Amino acid sequence: MPNRLQAGKHLKIGVAEVGSRSLRLMIADFDADGSFKALRTDSQLHNINIDNIGDADLAALGMQLDAYRDEIEKFECDSTMVYGTALCRRIAQRGMSLRPYLKVLSPAEEATASWAAGFMCLRGRTVGRRITVVDQGGGSTEFISATWSGQGLDAPTLDSIDFGAQKAVDMFLSSSANYLRAFQDAMSSYEDVLRKHRGGSDHILYALGSVATKLAWLKVRENEADFYKPHLVNDTCLELNRIFQERAQILKMYEKDPVRARRYVDSRSGSEDEAPRIIAGSAFLMLIAMRLGYDIIRVSGYGLRHGLAFLEMKRLNPDMADRAQNK
Repeated sequence: MPNRLQAGKHLKIGVAEVGSRSLRLMIADFDADGSFKALRTDSQLHNINIDNIGDADLAALGMQLDAYRDEIEKFECDSTMVYGTALCRRIAQRGMSLRPYLKVLSPAEEATASWAAGFMCLRGRTVGRRITVVDQGGGSTEFISATWSGQGLDAPTLDSIDFGAQKAVDMFLSSSANYLRAFQDAMSSYEDVLRKHRGGSDHILYALGSVATKLAWLKVRENEADFYKPHLVNDTCLELNRIFQERAQILKMYEKDPVRARRYVDSRSGSEDEAPRIIAGSAFLMLIAMRLGYDIIRVSGYGLRHGLAFLEMKRLNPDMADRAQNK
């Protein structure tokens, strides 16, 4: 691999990600300025219970991951990244076997990539400004606060809590009357973490993850039949009052007609029922923002795979312009 990408050239990066709920594939051409064009993307839900992982689950996971890796090789990528997050950390902790070519990201590595995914929305407009990114994954939530120096992260503060969107959903489904109190109790137990990420007058809060991007899409879409367009959610501002109202509307709909609520959140036939995830996850996201001192959350439609690729580009091209936009 070259140490520096020449002007006018591009780097083909292939990424396979094992998340807490799904596997994702991205193959893209990245230019020297950080912009990119996706050549191939895919995602597959794996439905593995992070607290009850069996050998059959690992076998199925490995087969899908092998298929993604084979596809990346067909594209003759210049750089390949195959990695896992909270689910894979849990698997490794239990001494269970993972594919040898898969890198298990540490919470710090995951948080750094999440921060880059949020920063990509700003395209270099905030050198010296403090940015906090909250990445609400399925099995955990990462927090990272840092300042962009123009070349990399300055004075980063990283934390991870073992409370993700799936736990929020489980608590909601087990007790729809008491889950908010349970969320508040959880927030109290994480007070030491949250204190380190409280915002100042000129700080920015970005949220990543399926809950945040879905809330942003509900705001910007033209109608319920509109097909999801990731680039439209980038840098969408969500006022906490709007999140509260959206959540209340979906909850009321869900209690009266769950099928209608499901279609409102995602009208695609055969799609997973996301209504409980949005109801529970949005409440948890609001509580986090309030504890951090923000009344507006900005959303990034980028994910870990984009953030990791962005950091790889910066490593190869430290002088490139701070601009990132998919074509």
